[in-house]
Amino acid sequence: MDLALNQKVITLNEAVLKANIQGVEETVPTYRSLLKK
Repeated sequence: MDLALNQKVITLNEAVLKANIQGVEETVPTYRSLLKK
């Protein structure tokens, strides 16, 4: 398990949500990636 990678995904997810990007309806953070819908 790479906890540093997981923390980067969590941080990215928070940044995307905070940015309120038009067209981004939902994010799904997983252990090693971030899905954007």
